[in-house]
Amino acid sequence: MLPRDQALLWVRDYLMGTQYLVDTDAACSIIPPAPGQPPGNHPAFDLIAANGSPIVTYGNQTRHLALTPGTILTWPFVIADVSQPILDVDFLEANDILVDTKRSLLFHRPSNSNIPALRFVSNLPLITHFQQDSAYDSILQQFPLLTSHTPQRARTNHGVEHCIVTSGPSCFVLLRHLPPERRQVAMKEFRIMLEEAIIHPSSSCWASPPPYGTKG
Repeated sequence: MLPRDQALLWVRDYLMGTQYLVDTDAACSIIPPAPGQPPGNHPAFDLIAANGSPIVTYGNQTRHLALTPGTILTWPFVIADVSQPILDVDFLEANDILVDTKRSLLFHRPSNSNIPALRFVSNLPLITHFQQDSAYDSILQQFPLLTSHTPQRARTNHGVEHCIVTSGPSCFVLLRHLPPERRQVAMKEFRIMLEEAIIHPSSSCWASPPPYGTKG
C-alpha cells in the first residue's frame, strides 16, 4: 500500500460519535469491519490499493449520519479492512456538500450549514480503484448504476411503465396505531425510501399493513 503524508479533513457524526476522514481521492466510502467479522464469501468486488495489493472486503452496510444537528444523511458503505471510516467524493456530491480546506470545514448547501472539521495528517493507503479481473467486469461497466448509489434527482431515460389492471373493490385494511418502537422503525425506512425515490406519496385507496420481521 502506498502511504501518503498529506493533510485531510475529518468530521464527526453526531448520531454515533464516529469520526470520518473526508477523502476525495478514495474510490468509495468505507467503514472498518466489526471485531471478529468474517470476510464476505462472495464479495461483489475487491478493493485494491494504488500499488495493486488487495484490500479484504466484508460486504456492504447502509449507515445514517448526522454531520450537522437535525440533518440525517443516508449512504451505502463498503466494509473493508481499513483502520478509519472514509467518506468519498460521491457522498459529498450526492448530498451537495462542499469542501473548504482553507478554512477546515465542509458546507452543506441544502441546510446552509457549516460542518466543522479538523485537519488530520494521514498516512493511510490510497484506495484508487476496484479490482477489474472479474469475468463480469465488462458487463458491469456497461451498467454503472448497478454498482453505484443513485441519488433522488436521477431520472430514467426510457418510457417503460408497469401497470396492473384490476377490477372490483380495492383492498384495504382499517387504520390501527403501531406500537411506538415499531412506528419509529417504519417511519425511518419510509423516509429512506422516499429520499432514494424508491417510493412516492400516493392518494390511492389501496392500503396494506407493512409486514414486520425480527432479524436474529
